[in-house]
Amino acid sequence: MGKGRKKHVLLVTASLNLVGAGYPPFSGTPPASGGIPLWPVITPFVNGTGFGAQGPYSVDCGGSGLVPTPPYCYLSATWWMDLDQAEAAFPGRFLGKPLCVALVGRDFTEGSTGTLVDLSLTAFLLRK
Repeated sequence: MGKGRKKHVLLVTASLNLVGAGYPPFSGTPPASGGIPLWPVITPFVNGTGFGAQGPYSVDCGGSGLVPTPPYCYLSATWWMDLDQAEAAFPGRFLGKPLCVALVGRDFTEGSTGTLVDLSLTAFLLRK
């Protein structure tokens, strides 16, 4: 990924595909909720610090309208991290340091053990 640089933003896009998911049919942008999500979630971490300035976020869990509901769930999301702001909040962690981007995906359905999960990410360092 390279080292963190001043006046740059880290852009991360990711997708998660669950086959055999037991989610309720839904397609669109999920409403914010204080409880356990009804759909899967993905969260990026950079150098051990999670960030959540989440941009476009969409879920398609059998939202095609087919009956019976197809056993899949697809989630896609975009996040960005202003490296100057991140460095101000956590001095010495980002600027001039190699950036290690990790992605954590979570399936909240009961009995999700053995569910096939395909998770991918792309990260770019962009000048502000």
